[in-house]
Amino acid sequence: MEGMTTHSHLISIGNSTGLTIPKEILTSLKMVKGDDVVISAVTDGFMVTKSSSITSNEQELMQDIFREYGEVFKKLADA
Repeated sequence: MEGMTTHSHLISIGNSTGLTIPKEILTSLKMVKGDDVVISAVTDGFMVTKSSSITSNEQELMQDIFREYGEVFKKLADA
């Protein structure tokens, strides 16, 4: 459900801060309470994605590859 926008608020959870996510968004993304997620800082906020079986080292390696060869991949995709 790309493009869905809603408001939420930050809450205190012990010494941490949590974010409430509306049920409609969780349902549309096939996420449920208890799922592991990855939180990534982006230019103007953050992105939350469902965790996969890829390790953090593998994710870092893929990010390095895309930083180095991103333009090549884009040109190949456009060809």
